[in-house]
Amino acid sequence: MLLKTIAQAIAILGGLLTLGLTAYAAQGSDSGSFTFLALVMVWAASPYAALFMLARRATASGYWPAVLVVSTLAVLMFGLYLFWLGFFAQPDPQSGLLFIVLPFYQLAFVVVIFVVGALTKAWST
Repeated sequence: MLLKTIAQAIAILGGLLTLGLTAYAAQGSDSGSFTFLALVMVWAASPYAALFMLARRATASGYWPAVLVVSTLAVLMFGLYLFWLGFFAQPDPQSGLLFIVLPFYQLAFVVVIFVVGALTKAWST
């Protein structure tokens, strides 16, 4: 039960950090692009929402809570590392595309976790 809570907390932290980075990257944009910014924020945080839901649905016993903690940390570290590279270490005008492209990779990893979990019956109904 504790590991499920840790996985959920990491997913929430990842979503909040992603939303904060999105707001940071949008500094100086005009107010007319608020709708697009909101859509980008939802899309960029979607892998963490999916991981949060998987952590809620995972069974409390077995090794799956630990797998979810490690997987959530992997998704978080992968995302933060690429955002750090794109916006702080090697800033580039095209770094904003990370908010569009990176969630595809993160969600692909989440889908793999879900499929493996479904095959091993790790999710409670």
